[in-house]
Amino acid sequence: MKTEILHGYVIKITPYSDYDAIVVLFTEEMGGISVFAKGLRRSQKRFQGSIDRFLYNEFEVLIKENGKLSILKSSKIIDSFYNIKNEPEKLVFAEHLIELYNNILTQFTSENFKYFNSMLKYINNSKKVNYPSLLVLRFNILKIAGIMPRVNDSHDMFFSGNQFIFLNSEPETNMIKLTRNQINFLIGFQQENQKILDFEFNEDEKRSFGKLFSLLYYSISNKKLLTIPLLMQFF
Repeated sequence: MKTEILHGYVIKITPYSDYDAIVVLFTEEMGGISVFAKGLRRSQKRFQGSIDRFLYNEFEVLIKENGKLSILKSSKIIDSFYNIKNEPEKLVFAEHLIELYNNILTQFTSENFKYFNSMLKYINNSKKVNYPSLLVLRFNILKIAGIMPRVNDSHDMFFSGNQFIFLNSEPETNMIKLTRNQINFLIGFQQENQKILDFEFNEDEKRSFGKLFSLLYYSISNKKLLTIPLLMQFF
């Protein structure tokens, strides 16, 4: 056994007994790790009130081997992400981020930590999160998962199944036709052009983008997104 100092976030808290809990951490050094937090449900005094979601913490963890549960010895807040906690649309956005990571990437790896961390900072520090930033979040996670289709410039672009299709004839009824505005956004996304955050979309474009993402999402997770109804209140 050895003690490690880790940096990251609390992703999930599961009651273990009347006083204790199992906490899932997402850390820069080790990716996802489950730890035993003794006495957490009775008092957070030992953990300085830091065991909560959307807090960037420093964790002191006793690492156990052979599949045994590691032990959370102490924790302290480095960054409280105040705006996420206090602005409803940012909180929903951050909850959506965690849901996508859980259901698309399935594993919280140290390689994926950098984007998760930068996205939470973006949500917290932005004056206002908007619909294009929601699209960037979703498509980036699909890209990390290796299932984001490549897009080429075309006036006749459709989406079907899990790929973009270019046609010279009439599309089939189950295809989603994308507008020139949507195509330009996707091309800008591939080129990592920051100007795409200034794009505007009408309600039809938002619905077709939502359907496109839902098809990709469901094809790999087989689950519905629980945060969608909340997102629709703000975006």
